[in-house]
Amino acid sequence: MRGLLDHKIAGELIEIAKCLHYSERSYERVLALALERGLLGAGGCDRLLHLFKERRVDLKKLDAIEVVKKVAELSLAHHRARRH
Repeated sequence: MRGLLDHKIAGELIEIAKCLHYSERSYERVLALALERGLLGAGGCDRLLHLFKERRVDLKKLDAIEVVKKVAELSLAHHRARRH
């Protein structure tokens, strides 16, 4: 789905996000500021918000899964080493 967003506007959205404290950073907040600044219209904001939510990747969840896998792997290795 390339070409959905002008490269310049995409860069400006990234800059808006960078300027926000992490606790205030959300798709909704970035797009609201883009709307206020006239970077996007309401329809464009709505379409992007829908797309972002539809394709969102939960990095915290993926990280947590990897941690649990690693802990299980280390626990199993430790258990095997104690048996020998």
